[in-house]
Parts: sequence; C-alpha cells; structure tokens
Amino acid sequence: MHLNGLTKLYWGFTGSTGTDTEINLVVFESVPSIVEADTTSKLFDITQADGSGNPREVGDSGKVNNGDKLSLEYDLKYLSGSQDWKSIAADIDLPTNITYNSGQMTYTDGTTQNLSVSGNSTNVKATLNNDISSTNKLAKITFTGTAKADANTVSTSVASQHASFIGTNLQKNVMSPAFTIVQPKKLTLTANSEDNQTIKISGQTNLGGIVAYNPTDTLDDSKITIHRIINGSETPSSNNAPLLGSLNSNSSADTFSYNVSAKDLTEGKNTVSFYAEDENFNQSNLITYTINVVGDLIINAAQTSHFQTVQEYPTNRMIHRSKDWSLTVNDQRSKNSSWTLQAQATSLSNGSQTWDNGGIIFVDKDGNVYPITNKVANIANGTKSQDAEQQFDIDDSWDHDNGILLQQSGIEPTGTYTSTITWTAVDGIKNIG
Repeated sequence: MHLNGLTKLYWGFTGSTGTDTEINLVVFESVPSIVEADTTSKLFDITQADGSGNPREVGDSGKVNNGDKLSLEYDLKYLSGSQDWKSIAADIDLPTNITYNSGQMTYTDGTTQNLSVSGNSTNVKATLNNDISSTNKLAKITFTGTAKADANTVSTSVASQHASFIGTNLQKNVMSPAFTIVQPKKLTLTANSEDNQTIKISGQTNLGGIVAYNPTDTLDDSKITIHRIINGSETPSSNNAPLLGSLNSNSSADTFSYNVSAKDLTEGKNTVSFYAEDENFNQSNLITYTINVVGDLIINAAQTSHFQTVQEYPTNRMIHRSKDWSLTVNDQRSKNSSWTLQAQATSLSNGSQTWDNGGIIFVDKDGNVYPITNKVANIANGTKSQDAEQQFDIDDSWDHDNGILLQQSGIEPTGTYTSTITWTAVDGIKNIG
C-alpha cells in the first residue's frame, strides 16, 4: 500500500445495503501509533530491606512475614505514539490481608496526587490528574500497608487482583503479584569476636558471631544466609550473599566467621556489620564491629649484598659497597607521617675467624661514623608528602664515601666474611647521631 507521503491511515468496517440488518460492535483496546504504554505491578517488603536499605521485591508466589510493612506499586509508563495517554481512570482491586495506610501517585515532573485508602480497603477508583506523555513518561501509584494474617495460621495465601487503567485512547490491565503470608520466627545474632581492632593496611582479621532462633528451634545451615555490610554497603550484594557453611544441621545455635581483608576497607575507622536471614526472610538483629586500618611501613632490602673484594693490605681503610645493594622504605600511611630507619649488624665472621678490627659502620653525609655491629643506629628518616603510597630509595641517597661501609683498622686474615643486618622502620623522626 502506498500512502504517497501521508503518515495517517483511516480504516474501519463497511456493510452492504439490504432488507436485513444486524447491530455489530467492534472494540479496540488500543490502536497502534496513537499511543503505546506499559503497566506493571510489583510488591515490595520494606521490613525485609537489605543491608543497603533497598526493600526486597516479592515475586509472584513469594513470601512475606506477618506484620511486615509492604509497598504495592503500579507503574504506568509511556512508550510511544502520536498522542498522549489521556484522561486515565484507574480502577484497582487491592490485595486482601494488607492493612493499608497510604496511597499516592507520583509523576515524572515531581507532582503528586493522594489516593483515599485506609485499613481494609479493597478497591480504589481515581482519575489521574496528569496525562502520560513523552515529556511526563511515568506515573507511579504506591500503596503502603502491613501484612495481616491470623497469628494461629502457619501460612495465608493472598490471591492476585486486577487493576485497569482506561484512557480515552488506550486501556491497560495488570494483575498484582500473588503471595503468601507466613508467621515470623525470631533470629538472633550475638557477636563473639573482639571489637575495636586495629589491623595493618596489608593485613586481615576474622570476624563472626553466634546464630540462634529465639525461642529455640533447630537451625538448618542450608537455609541460613549471613549478610556482611562494610561501611554501610552490603558486600557482596544481598543477591550474592554466601550461604553460612559452618553451621551444624542439628544445632539450635552455631557460629559463623568471615575473613575481612584490609583491602576491602578504607584507611582509618571502618564498620563491619552482619545479620542473618533464613529462607522465609526472617532477619536477625545487626551486630557491628569497628576496625581501624592503619598504614604500614614496609622495608624492601636485597637478600644478599656485598662489599668490594680487597687485598689484605693496607690495614687502615674504608671498604666500599659493591653494586648489588638495594634498600627502600615504602610508606602506606597517611600524608605527613614520619619514619626513621634503623640498622643493626651481627659480627662479621668467616667461620673460624671474626672481623675484630673495625666492622660494619654507617657514615652520614657529614662524615660522622656510627658503628652498627651489635649496635642500633639511625641511618635514615623521612616524612610522607603525598596521600598515595610513597617509596623512599635509601641506597640511592648514599654517595661513594657514605652510607653503609666496612671499616678495616688492622690486619684481618684473608677470607669471605658474612654478617646479617637487621633493618627496622619505626614511626616518627629520631635524631641521627
């Protein structure tokens, strides 16, 4: 069919004339290209929100606990068309077994419209104040209330209910989710790890608690999930929270534990919280630990370093380092933190002989000499000037005649001498000398 550039097409039904007549009626639920929209209905359990405060969506045939606060939502969303969805009349049959306390429409432009609903309301009729259009694409209808069932009934089934939204140019229908109300069981969580811990930025700690039903009931470890909240955010998300694998199937109370790595935290004060949840979304109380993460001072030194090979004579000299020395300090702490590097060496020996005349020393840039054989000497210090980890190259700051050297002040028997140097980084600046 060719429209010769036109964008509209008129069509309908015709009949031939004659002596016989018949009344016919054709009803169009929607006419494509005039307006297209979508309607959905969802139920949320506000009481069973995850650790980040997001209500849990209750899918069709899902479960809620008696007494839980619920939110029933209808979304009317404009998709396309040459007209707005106009003069929409809502006719909503509300699910039973909910004590309703509020109803409201919220539009994309921020305007709201209150709906009359209270207690055991079963139906709401209202005309939307605003049309749904390409510039005002969404109307959200929200009813809040509390799940209500006989406390002596283990489970109560709530059937889905019909809602219609009829405008002058489009009609849409939707069913609310069916769900079941079950009686809640009280889970309790008790902390059993040390609070107010301090760990290094490269470290970790183990945190846990004791799970139980109150009153006492048998726990099934396959139906208990432990959620972890780090600094207000559930990690991992509630959908991926690991099952509690350490519970004994026939125990009425048992423990769980998690390794918490400093890499999952931030430097400084952190909160790590836990709560338990069973298959019916009964949630325990929250337990919270405070973990303080402090930066670390890390020394990296060559495993083996040498002094230069020399002849036995002369007997009074400084023996310099070979090129295989490497010594750095990595500061992972906060900006403006200070440190001091100390060194202590064991006596040089070649098995049967010890180096008795001189020994390993540290020489500063002013030529001051500090023996480090069986003595502790401060050999470097620094202050961190940036927020990120900062590396200080200690050996690069040494010249030929300063730094760690070997002093000879008398005759030493020929041989290969060895010593072990212990490097220690301490917090704060100490005077060298």
